This record gives sequence, C-alpha cells and structure tokens, in this order.
Amino acid sequence: MGDFVVGERRFSPKISINLQVDYDQGLWIISLPFVDAVGRSTDYFDAKRSLMEYIDFLWTEYMLSSDEDLGETGKLLRSIIQELFTVS
Repeated sequence: MGDFVVGERRFSPKISINLQVDYDQGLWIISLPFVDAVGRSTDYFDAKRSLMEYIDFLWTEYMLSSDEDLGETGKLLRSIIQELFTVS
C-alpha cells in the first residue's frame, strides 16, 4: 500500500503494508487486517477507495479524540494507526 489522499489528508505508510485482497462471486473485498478496516465493491477501485475512506474515518475517530473519550480498545487502535501512518 502506498500513499493515498482522502479529502485534505495525505496518508503515508510508515512501514510496508500488504492489503488482503479477495474476490468472491463478483465482489472485491480489500482489507487492512491490523485495524479491521474493509472496503467492498463489485469494482476493485471502488473497494480500494472505500477502504481508504474507512481508514480516514478511523483516523478522525481515534486520532482526534481525547484520551478521556477513548476506552482501552480505542487507545489500542489509536496506537496501531499511529504506527502505520503519518498524515499531513
């Protein structure tokens, strides 16, 4: 997985990230297992875009929240996201 842009954010992987890609009965399923992020579509590129938009959603939910707003799972997800991406 290389750099990608969602809205005004540019995501750059800090490490080499291999996406899991499955195709079953006309449906593309592209996932980032580390954070349970998944994109699905009958079109490969739409599925990938959906995954990237979900990663952006996770960034917004976990990186922009205060510690008080996050439980232990949320803090763990934030830590994983920080290890995977830099965002500018």
